[in-house]
Amino acid sequence: MCPNYPTVIPAHALWHSVYIGLGYLSNEVVTSYNDQVAYDKVQSLVPGTLYESPEYHHILRQQVGLIVWQHPQLVLYTVAAKLGVIGAMFLVFANVGLIAAERVRKPLGLELPFWIGSLSTPCSAYW
Repeated sequence: MCPNYPTVIPAHALWHSVYIGLGYLSNEVVTSYNDQVAYDKVQSLVPGTLYESPEYHHILRQQVGLIVWQHPQLVLYTVAAKLGVIGAMFLVFANVGLIAAERVRKPLGLELPFWIGSLSTPCSAYW
């Protein structure tokens, strides 16, 4: 451990992930889904900013806000594309199970905990 090294945020790098996530579709604003793209953007605005520092995340948060404000269509298309992929994956992997779940209904007391658990697990992994 180096006492002179600045502090980094001990939490999930939310704004870094959101920023590079906007590169999921080809566009001119965030050129690719790559960590280097976010780092280069921060360095172009404030050279010398340390990766994962509070200032780094603050800059990316501002950039995400600007993109949402200036390019809402890009954000909408990106979110729609990602939801489409998630939906397609759900249908591929749930395939026969969806048919069986519809034909053989289980009591609500048994089925409800499984649906709640499956819907809440992905979000809780990041918070």
